[in-house]
Amino acid sequence: MCSAGTYGSIGGATTCAKCTAGTYWTGSGASSSVSCLLCAAGSFATAGASSCMGCSAGTYGSIGGASSLAMCMSCSAGSFSLGGASSCAACLAGTYGPNLGASSCISCVPGSYGTAIGADSSHPCAPCAAGTFSIGGFYFSHFKRSTIDRTTPVGSHQ
Repeated sequence: MCSAGTYGSIGGATTCAKCTAGTYWTGSGASSSVSCLLCAAGSFATAGASSCMGCSAGTYGSIGGASSLAMCMSCSAGSFSLGGASSCAACLAGTYGPNLGASSCISCVPGSYGTAIGADSSHPCAPCAAGTFSIGGFYFSHFKRSTIDRTTPVGSHQ
């Protein structure tokens, strides 16, 4: 009986053939290559694989059936991905991604904020206006001095 990642050849031969690169088979006893399943976008498999492996964080795979890690492409600046992604996500407002292949975005420094989505540099981060503040690049209005003050830690009251 053939093991995971392989299938029995035609005619009852005793040798087993490997599933082709970009496909996998988790079970045992497969009788033909039709049993081998195509890896989903964001993953890849070498010949004879019993499972697919995800693209690394900071990369993505847009097509199914990839045969190697080299087929995973780096995310562009201003975007990021976690492992096994089929596409990259744009950095959110208040963050930016200056590098290719990022697994996360960088927040604007406290006291500044950003409104651009997919920013690839810190230039879109602007200083907060008087009477406002930011936490991690997100902008908040200063409504009541007695309730929220820039010198009072968030979540506490004066």
